[in-house]
Amino acid sequence: MPPPEGPQWEFFHKGPLKNKSQHEAYCLGCIRHHRQVQNPPNDTDAALKARLEALPYNDAGFAQARAAMGGHVRGEKSAMIAHIIGSNPGAFIKVY
Repeated sequence: MPPPEGPQWEFFHKGPLKNKSQHEAYCLGCIRHHRQVQNPPNDTDAALKARLEALPYNDAGFAQARAAMGGHVRGEKSAMIAHIIGSNPGAFIKVY
């Protein structure tokens, strides 16, 4: 039995299995950034996630967003957290 989903999945769309245990993970923030038109304009992460899960994997708009993202993140906790934090965490935090 697989372990329960972690809280990091709130920020990712779960794609198909990449291997026997890890799904492809698509960052909702990146999808939102790369979509041509955001409809509705103030779509929350939860609403976007629900709409993406209702779409077929080969939907044209979702496919364009995936292509613009440059692919998926490995659906593993450390890879997902590293994607959210970025390669240089704290770079934009000003300390006064």
